[in-house]
Amino acid sequence: MKALLYASAALNVYVLAAMLVFALYSYPQFEQSVATYAQFNRTIGFAVVPWEFLAFIVPLALYATKPQPLSAVHALTALGVIYFVITFSWHLPAHRPLAAGEAGDTQVLMASQWARTAVQVARAALAAGLAVHASG
Repeated sequence: MKALLYASAALNVYVLAAMLVFALYSYPQFEQSVATYAQFNRTIGFAVVPWEFLAFIVPLALYATKPQPLSAVHALTALGVIYFVITFSWHLPAHRPLAAGEAGDTQVLMASQWARTAVQVARAALAAGLAVHASG
């Protein structure tokens, strides 16, 4: 169980770091150049996307171990669902114009990114808290 908790914390902290890099560095550059987006898009598939899914899937395995408090695992799962609802319903549609090589509304992209980042802060904090609780 501890290994799952540590893996969950590490994955969620990694995704949080990526979200912060996107919000503070990568996405603001898209206003200046759509070509920057093409470069970004070539690396995102490996650097972040699989880790976003793993950060959601690994904590699901905690249900098999029945950790205490179980309500924290429910909360971590709910936050993961919220993260992907924001991603698929709001954030990814904001990427479409940029992916087509057109100037997109970067304000929508930034707003959805900060919403995802806020949820990811909670996920990372909760996952890290569960790992600390299990080790102490």
